[in-house]
Amino acid sequence: MTDELRKAIDGNQGSENKVKKKRKKRKKKKGNPTTECRSKEITMENSDVSNETNQESCTQTNEVIESKEQSEENTKSLKKGNDIHCTSNYKEQNKKELKSKGTNEGNSKLRGEPQDRTILCTPDNSNSTEVDARESIERKDVSDKSHSVNQKENSPIEQSDNVTVENSYNTNDDEGFDIENDMRRPKISLQCQKSTSHRDRRSFYEESKNFYYGNESVIGKMAFDTNILINGVDLGDEHIDSSKSTRSKREDFYKDIHDLDQLQKISDNGSLDHKECTIQIEATHFAAKEIVIHGRSKCGRAFTDDVVLVNILSDKSTSKTDEKKESSTPDNKIYGEVIGILERSRYKDIRNPVFVCVIDEHEGHLMKPLCKTIPKIHIKHAIIQQKYPNNKKHKIQLYNYDEDAKKLVFKQIRDLDPAERKNYIFLVVFIAWNPKCVYPLGAVIQVLLPNQDLETGLEIVGLQHQVPSIYRQETVDLVTELLEQMPVGDISLDLTAGREDLSDTLDVFTIDPSGARDLDDALSLEILNKSFRVGVHIADVASFVEKGSNIDTEAFERSFTYYPGQDFRPFRMLPEPLSDDLCSLIPGKKRLTLSVFFELSKSGNEIGSPVIKKTIVKSVRQLTYKEAWNIIADKDKSDKLSIDIKILHQLALTIRKKRLKDAMYALPVELDDEEDEESVLKTLEAHWLVEEYMIMTNHYIGNYLATKVSTIIRCQEPPSEEEMKTWMEMHPYIADIIFLLQNRLVSSERELKIENSPPARYSNYIALQSWVWCGIREALDNRNPIGAWNLLRTDEIHPEQALAYEEWIKFQETAKYTTSACIDTDGRSNRHFSLGMCNYTHFTSPIRRYPDLVVHRQLHAILDGIESVYSNEEIKEICSYVNPISKNVKAFGKQCKILQLAHSLKKIPRYINAIMFTDGEIVVYLPGMRKVPKRYRTIHLSLLDVSSKPILETDIDLLRPGELGNRERVMVKWQKRLYNYSGYHGNTRQQNEQCFKLDPHQRTTFMRYKDWVLMLKTVLNSDFRGLNEVYNSIKDDVNGGAFREYVNSCRSGAKDVSSEVNRGLITKHRCEFMLPIHINQIVGVQFSAEPKNGLLFPSPKFVDITSNFKCCLEHTDDPVKTFVEYSTVRTKQSYQSLKEYINIWLPIIKMESATNAVRNEDSVTINNIPIEFRGRQGKISNKRSFFNIRDIEFDAISIDILKKDENENETEKKKTNSFVSMGSSDYVCIRCCLPSTKKDKISPKIQGHPDSKIFWIGHGEFTKVKKTDTGRVDVIFSLHDRCCDPPKQQFTTTDNATIEIIQKAKVDKRTETYLKMLEAASPTSHAIALGRKLPKLDESHLKVAKDVPIVVPNLFRCNDEQLEAINRALTTRFSLIQGPPGWLKVKLDVYAPKMIRMYGKAFEIMEFPVPGKALASSRTMRRSKVDDYLSENDLVLHRLIRNEDKPFSDKLRHFDTKFRGPPENITLDDIKEYSKVLGEAKEQELKNVDVIFCTTSVAANPKFLKATKGRIYQCIIDECGMCTEPESMVPIIGTKAEQIVLIGDHKQLRPIVLCRAAVDLGLEKSLFERYACQGRYLTMLKKQYRMNPFICEFPSKAFYDGQLETVPSRIWQELSPLKFWTRLFMKMNDPVRGHIPHIFCHIEGEENVLTVSTEEGNEQSRSNMKEVEQVVRVFKYMMDVEKVDPNRINVISQYNAQCHALKEAFLKEGLINIKINTVIASQGGEWDYVIFSTVRSLPIFLIESNPTDGWCKKNLGFITDHHQINVALTRARRGLIIIGNQNLLRCDRIWRDLIEDYKSCDCLKNANNFPTNKRAAKPQKAPRFDKRKK
Repeated sequence: MTDELRKAIDGNQGSENKVKKKRKKRKKKKGNPTTECRSKEITMENSDVSNETNQESCTQTNEVIESKEQSEENTKSLKKGNDIHCTSNYKEQNKKELKSKGTNEGNSKLRGEPQDRTILCTPDNSNSTEVDARESIERKDVSDKSHSVNQKENSPIEQSDNVTVENSYNTNDDEGFDIENDMRRPKISLQCQKSTSHRDRRSFYEESKNFYYGNESVIGKMAFDTNILINGVDLGDEHIDSSKSTRSKREDFYKDIHDLDQLQKISDNGSLDHKECTIQIEATHFAAKEIVIHGRSKCGRAFTDDVVLVNILSDKSTSKTDEKKESSTPDNKIYGEVIGILERSRYKDIRNPVFVCVIDEHEGHLMKPLCKTIPKIHIKHAIIQQKYPNNKKHKIQLYNYDEDAKKLVFKQIRDLDPAERKNYIFLVVFIAWNPKCVYPLGAVIQVLLPNQDLETGLEIVGLQHQVPSIYRQETVDLVTELLEQMPVGDISLDLTAGREDLSDTLDVFTIDPSGARDLDDALSLEILNKSFRVGVHIADVASFVEKGSNIDTEAFERSFTYYPGQDFRPFRMLPEPLSDDLCSLIPGKKRLTLSVFFELSKSGNEIGSPVIKKTIVKSVRQLTYKEAWNIIADKDKSDKLSIDIKILHQLALTIRKKRLKDAMYALPVELDDEEDEESVLKTLEAHWLVEEYMIMTNHYIGNYLATKVSTIIRCQEPPSEEEMKTWMEMHPYIADIIFLLQNRLVSSERELKIENSPPARYSNYIALQSWVWCGIREALDNRNPIGAWNLLRTDEIHPEQALAYEEWIKFQETAKYTTSACIDTDGRSNRHFSLGMCNYTHFTSPIRRYPDLVVHRQLHAILDGIESVYSNEEIKEICSYVNPISKNVKAFGKQCKILQLAHSLKKIPRYINAIMFTDGEIVVYLPGMRKVPKRYRTIHLSLLDVSSKPILETDIDLLRPGELGNRERVMVKWQKRLYNYSGYHGNTRQQNEQCFKLDPHQRTTFMRYKDWVLMLKTVLNSDFRGLNEVYNSIKDDVNGGAFREYVNSCRSGAKDVSSEVNRGLITKHRCEFMLPIHINQIVGVQFSAEPKNGLLFPSPKFVDITSNFKCCLEHTDDPVKTFVEYSTVRTKQSYQSLKEYINIWLPIIKMESATNAVRNEDSVTINNIPIEFRGRQGKISNKRSFFNIRDIEFDAISIDILKKDENENETEKKKTNSFVSMGSSDYVCIRCCLPSTKKDKISPKIQGHPDSKIFWIGHGEFTKVKKTDTGRVDVIFSLHDRCCDPPKQQFTTTDNATIEIIQKAKVDKRTETYLKMLEAASPTSHAIALGRKLPKLDESHLKVAKDVPIVVPNLFRCNDEQLEAINRALTTRFSLIQGPPGWLKVKLDVYAPKMIRMYGKAFEIMEFPVPGKALASSRTMRRSKVDDYLSENDLVLHRLIRNEDKPFSDKLRHFDTKFRGPPENITLDDIKEYSKVLGEAKEQELKNVDVIFCTTSVAANPKFLKATKGRIYQCIIDECGMCTEPESMVPIIGTKAEQIVLIGDHKQLRPIVLCRAAVDLGLEKSLFERYACQGRYLTMLKKQYRMNPFICEFPSKAFYDGQLETVPSRIWQELSPLKFWTRLFMKMNDPVRGHIPHIFCHIEGEENVLTVSTEEGNEQSRSNMKEVEQVVRVFKYMMDVEKVDPNRINVISQYNAQCHALKEAFLKEGLINIKINTVIASQGGEWDYVIFSTVRSLPIFLIESNPTDGWCKKNLGFITDHHQINVALTRARRGLIIIGNQNLLRCDRIWRDLIEDYKSCDCLKNANNFPTNKRAAKPQKAPRFDKRKK
């Protein structure tokens, strides 16, 4: 263990004596622990839900705490929905317990004085176009990431001293660069390198010995780490009982059966409704053949791999519904629920296991075990909850384990670094799992923070897989005793008796990896007369390790040696004195072996039967694979050893050819981190030499033993015939040309062979990577057939072959150990499908594999003529035990390789040509990186920032006759601003071109299929002449791309895309283009690595689509981490100082602005731009006209200038010829293509090889700008701290540098800027921000306010609450008015003051386009439009100034006319002049009004503030509950208003916040809510005039404590109620109050989900077509039967995707201009009738009976947002119809109450019989409004 890791380990794990005492108490085990093998295992999966908040669990515990803070723990367990799959285990077998304790498998308005003006502000997100982004709360949030390492890493590319300098700027000019500050930045480096400490450290045997008998101070921790994970802890019953819940009144969350006899009886019944299964909890996609367990309560308290009894859920589960359901589910899956645990598999003998965990992403009291044995553990946190209620997410209660007292003792509270949150590793003790609780209770006993070096990472992997390190004391003692019996440097004579001593007569040698010490196999060769005698000598471990001894017991428990990788210590099965010395075939030492001698002919055929002997050999040399290969390749070496090796090599090739046939020609691909002389590819034939003799020996021994005893056989079942048939149908042309599968039988009559490839038409083509064809061409042109053949026979670099083989691997069965005796009885084959052999065993590695040791003992018994040492039952038990451990060993080795690859990629990223295939997302296949899990090779479409919903199309490219035509491609679309530093280039689109397709195959070369087959055949025949003939016949056509025109996508696709035009202004800045993504398509992807769960994993960072368009995945994935910093300080109710206020709010605002900037689709890309660097700052420069033509603005709002309140001329003067700091500026992503230092293993000189380049990627923010008199613009940016250093001081245009400017929204820029100005703002602003008492209104304004008549004649009379609100607003400096739904807003006419509405620039350009100006993206401006009422009444500023009576109207109209003309007639001067006139016109008009309506952002517009300077006294912020607090503060600070009125309702919509982390810190809480919750300055308007009292009643009770009072009004009265309303018996025949005008219509539909954010909706937005059909049906009924004017009906949904689907459905019915809005867009609106579609739906058997908050978050989404529900339920005046799935909605408290409320008055209908023309059959008794049943 590294020193860093030791330092990270907290605490006291008990005294060293206690650890030793525990060791001594361990019982000695005799014989082998036994289990019985089950016939079949199947998979169950658990779908994690991360957003688990606010549901109280029954995990209220009494913690044992040794401190004054000891208290009862009241915990909130965040609950989740779990999807688990299982398939049936139809054969019941009894499974005996393992005898050994350590044998476990497992491994969140009035006018004041004349000079004063009133400004009425609204939230910038109040418009439906912007607020619909609320759907992002339910998307896979781009900002919903755990905090990561915030440090600058060393550049992955070496610094270059020779730099070419562009003349565009002065390279010696340091003006604008903050060099001093840059030098002060700490230089933190993160390097990974192979550790040599592992070689230098002592063996585990020596450490174990020292642990028991020497200095334990250091080793004790290590022993605790590994062994406590294997053996757990032992907590006393009293301690466990004291920790359990005391809330006995709560119902059990889990209803599973505990009585094993009852479960067994149900299982034995043989019912098809119950299946015996093996459960596995995983967070992955489901397979159709598996049983899916949906929901945590249905999973029971099972551990992964437990044998459980599952109840199949079918139609009987739907009997509660009125609607008849189909027998099958929409996804064709089988669903079930666990009713009981038949047998515990993991930790069956351990009551309190210890798990390696990571912390939940959102909650601090939930831990997630990495082994996925259980989903989460609820850790003790009562002390934290009591002491730090507002900051508990980043604190952990740490405990010590007191072994003597058998309890956990509180130690301390440990603070976690939020930036390192996802890198922490925790050891968590499982205490107990109360059936009342969602998750088991646990406690943290260790906290580890890996320092991300490779050695520490490998140790974490070891902990995760419970790899044993320290040997038991009994084992150490026995090894020590054995060593004492051995002569020094030799073996005892009694062990050599009865053996043939070949040590002096036979030259034996070993071939192993460099540094290997456990040398368990050796070879020898004897040249006979006409044949060869090959000896395979295997270390005779069985002679040293007696069956049942302590060494054997521990070897059995370990079963295998764990290899973390070269240069790192293996975790040996046998102690090192045995594995590395006594048993190891060390050169020059006599060693005991079991030898198998084969007599082979020169053609490799066996002569006679092999001979097995017990021998003594002495190795003459230990060769590495590299040394062996050098001997094979060197024709001049002629010494005896070299001759032996060369002969053995030739024989091995012959044997391999017979075994594999043509498959032997297949060549693997390697992707190593550096040049490795021992790489498999470089020493391939040396590996083959050893491999063939080992396989031959294992096969012979298996056959030999199978005829004599029940022995261990390594079997692999063949895949099902159906799967192979489907695969063949999918790849009829490719299956036969895969070298790796040559001569493989896919049926009894079908063999895969190149000769069997189907005859192809002349027009059938195949795709190659272009660099591969270049390599073949270069090799053949240089007469190098070997180089060409190497490329031809490498399947993994050929797209179609690679993916076909990948699919083949997926359906192969896993090889397992089994007993030869049960093969016939179980009806299973004894064949190993992949090897093509029967009775194959493991014999050749007894030092590292326990099954080999068992086989050796059986062989000894046969050779000695004694009875077999193992019974059939023992062999079965051994197989059953070692199979899961074998799986764990492989998983450990695989993860170690992935970790080493990740560290290599982190050090030097790798640009790879990846082969793509789609599965709702892009998954890349990486040649040489097959072991990398799919989740680390997946590129989510949302990260590519596409502009519309991806479209699935049939893929006809390269579709050949006979192939299944169900392949699909994904069509993705973008709208991007793409420019070039040098302007327009050829082959880019023209000005008038619309959306077009890109050529997806630009990295692909095509050739005829039949020619490719001919070239492959030459490999098998070594036919260079034939290869050359084929090449010469096709090279001209292939090189010239003659076959591309026959590929549809290539024929119609463009090479590149750009916004540049040949001349004139750019009138269309966003070029629209699409790219079809095909299976087998080649794309350039750059991989690096990212930390996750304390370890590094490969991660795609960059996608190279065309020369001009590339996607950086890093900043789209996590904008906060990339551009700013994660904050952890929450907002407060009050603040001590302005500095504290700014320091808390500013980082939170930056988090949100970074998220919003990336989501807005408003980035600007400039390609081939020179960049000058000074340290970590960079500068770009160009003519001002360049940026103006491309409408690129670098806003230089200086805070210093704003604070000084200087006029515009002074500001412009200061901006010229000097750098001006930006108050808030845009982000920048810098990319530069550089030559790579990597060398490829196959052909490092091939033209276009992906390894020839690498992209340096940096992220930063613009900080300063300078505009010179000479017309240039210089802009400075600074790199983010975690970004690596730039590789050069300067990039020139020849370096292909690209910058992508990620533009911040204006509202975010102004919010940041004005928050920084708070200290210079008015005292009123200070008091509001800090939460302090505000001063009284000055006497002059107070007098005016008192003299103003509140009651205006002939106008609607205000009620008492309204009068009070008006009085407060006039007479106090700060007031709040809460206006719940239905309070009356009066339209002023002749009494109205002079008013105007000022919109932002984006709205104005939409109506009056300006050539050369870039419109806001369609996503940003979705459904944006100017208010019709304001427009009709001439209250819109940009329209009003164009009226004939206005002074600037003639000039503005002139420009409007000119701008509608040809763009070539318009110059930049025209646009500049137009902007000047427009500004003057607005300024003039603003001076003539009393009230200005605008958003909070527009209120901070410098031009607006200039026009209203010193004249705004009162600022009214309407809908303030929808504004974030900083947004509300912007107009207060900017206008310096002295009287502030906030109007809103915090019970309705809250602010829209995209960044989840910012939500957690309080950004979602508005300034209005902050003060309203305190009750300060608040007046609530309780009387409502708009809604029918029946509609109002439920929202009043649910959201306003029943305070709303309905006032009689014609607004809500309906003289002719609709026929389908429920009638009531009334004492008076009152048609108005005789009906209940609301209905809930139940319908069960199916959800469809958007995978990306588009114009249709945001990512994860949903639609439900059954609900769409029902909405249309109800709407048409109301229109046709009830004769309701369609304009009186508004259809609403919370999902944009549903709104889009509704519009499409209405259009198909010929209905246009139907009012369809999201709930958010409906805020503030009102309609006579509202139809509300809730969208979310699940079949009833998938719905949790006791749902957790996490389950509801996943399956109901923001339909559970009570603020949105309030809005949706209160938009209707006279009638409300809700359409949804009542079964699912009942899982939410509010919806459950509403449905019960509607049901009590017969307002709950079913879609099957609603709507109907008939009136309600049975009128209901009228309920009293105040006592309706809840």
